[in-house]
Amino acid sequence: MRDRGHYSVGSYARRYGTWQDAVEAAGFEYRGQPSGPDHPDWKGGYGDISYGPNWYRQRKRALERDGFECQMPGCTIDREAHHERWDRDLNVHHIMPLGTFIDAQGVLDYERANRLENLVTLCQRHHMRWEQFAPLQPDIR
Repeated sequence: MRDRGHYSVGSYARRYGTWQDAVEAAGFEYRGQPSGPDHPDWKGGYGDISYGPNWYRQRKRALERDGFECQMPGCTIDREAHHERWDRDLNVHHIMPLGTFIDAQGVLDYERANRLENLVTLCQRHHMRWEQFAPLQPDIR
C-alpha cells in the first residue's frame, strides 16, 4: 500500500476498522501481517535470542491476571474473539523492550524481562500500536 496508495495504511484502517477489513472491502484476500525482514518497518532483530525458559509460564500468568482480555481501554477483544478475528492467541507484550535487558555480551536477563509487571495482554491491533511507542506505556485499565 505504501508504494501504490495515496493514503497511509492507518487511513484505511480508521475507515474500515482494521487493515484486514480494508483489504477485504477492496476485494482482495488478506494475507496476514508481514513480520521480520518482510515488514516495511523492520529495523533488525535480536538475532536468535529467545524469551527465556520462564517465558511460557510468565505469559500464561499475564493472560490469567489480565482476564484473557486486551488491556487497552475501550477494547473488548477477549481470547475467543481474538482467535476468530486474527486466527491466533492474544499477544503478551513486554512493556520495556527485550533489548533493555540484554547486557554487553548479548545475554538476556530473562528473569527481569519477563517479570509480570513488565508484561501486558494486548490484541493484535493494539500490540502493533504499543510497539510503535515502546518503551513508553499507554494508559491501561
